Amino acid sequence: MRKFQFNLEKILELRKYDEQQWEIKLGQATGRCNALKKKIEERRSRRKRTFNQRRLDSGDMRMFMYVENYTHRMDQEITELRAELEQAEKERKDVQEKFLEVSKKRKILDKLKERKQQMYYKQQEKQEQKVLDEISSAQYARKLEDVG
Repeated sequence: MRKFQFNLEKILELRKYDEQQWEIKLGQATGRCNALKKKIEERRSRRKRTFNQRRLDSGDMRMFMYVENYTHRMDQEITELRAELEQAEKERKDVQEKFLEVSKKRKILDKLKERKQQMYYKQQEKQEQKVLDEISSAQYARKLEDVG
């Protein structure tokens, strides 16, 4: 039996490669979003610790001003990081949509290949059975000739 060959194999390979590249980009975009979320959470935690420390050091005015400035700076950084995260989430969503589109195209070609392969092997099986039937019929006919 001859091996199945898919006419569009090169295109399928290109689509698989393209899908892998978009999967990598999606991973990078997701990683960036996660890193920004972590930075935001870190800033919140720092702000909270510093704010709680202010209560303990309530007598020193310089310390009070330092804490106020520091918490204000943390608030600004959190705001900036949120804006950056919002942009990164949009980019991640765009990359994810492109990945899903590319993945869908690859899956369509995979399904086509699978169907063609099944059809090919069924056809090959029928062809083999036909050849075996002819051989069997020929042997039976020779036996009849030899007996008669």
